[in-house]
Amino acid sequence: MQTPSFKLVFICAFIALAVLGVSVAMALDLPSGRPLGLIFTQAHLESVFSTYSPDDKSAQLWILTRIDMAIPFAYGAFLYFASQRYATAPWVFLLVFWTMIGMIFDFTENATLFKILDGEDGFALKTIFTRAKFAFLTVPLLYCSASFAKELLTGKKPKKR
Repeated sequence: MQTPSFKLVFICAFIALAVLGVSVAMALDLPSGRPLGLIFTQAHLESVFSTYSPDDKSAQLWILTRIDMAIPFAYGAFLYFASQRYATAPWVFLLVFWTMIGMIFDFTENATLFKILDGEDGFALKTIFTRAKFAFLTVPLLYCSASFAKELLTGKKPKKR
């Protein structure tokens, strides 16, 4: 497979940051001041959600259906192409695998948020999915972002072994 170009990785990084930024900006008006997907403890999630008015729930549902469901595709594309560009053979597979598992947990977290917004209890499950999502995405995000930043700042192409 041909190594993805820096331009492709850059465009994917830009799109991922833009989609995440829109999600965070839209959530600033909510009582939590951030998307529910960025709340990590069950107690905090329950206390924030208890302050939501019907309009807040509607706004959160709009963000969830239109923006939060796109976020895994955006960061997934960046991490896939960045791992193809920067990682060596055995690590490419692991980085892509961890990214895919993280994306699955992100989608299940979003599905749980649908249940919560519909009035069902899913706070504990949502908290588990959020933590698992970030547990699997941490290594790919750190490795790919650091490698991308290094190439962006120095202009040196990565050396594949």
